[in-house]
Amino acid sequence: MICGGGNHSQFSAKLKLEGESHISQIIDISNLYSGLEFDGVNFIDINNKNEIVKSCDNEGEIIIGTLFEIGRLLVKHKVYFDNKIKKATKND
Repeated sequence: MICGGGNHSQFSAKLKLEGESHISQIIDISNLYSGLEFDGVNFIDINNKNEIVKSCDNEGEIIIGTLFEIGRLLVKHKVYFDNKIKKATKND
């Protein structure tokens, strides 16, 4: 989930089981998992001799890479997907 603003406030509210977040768009990137992985610093093309596709230069890029790998785990364990996400990504 990428927020347009108020990331800290939204996260704090979620931890307190308060507030709501609304999903305005879902983009299914699961097709990338077969050829790309994040090693903590770099995005790597696993089909091309581990060639570095993108080296992350800042905290934001590293967070995106980490979320990418969390997404890979979620695809393997679809039971954790919300029904709206299952429907949008055809993962039900």
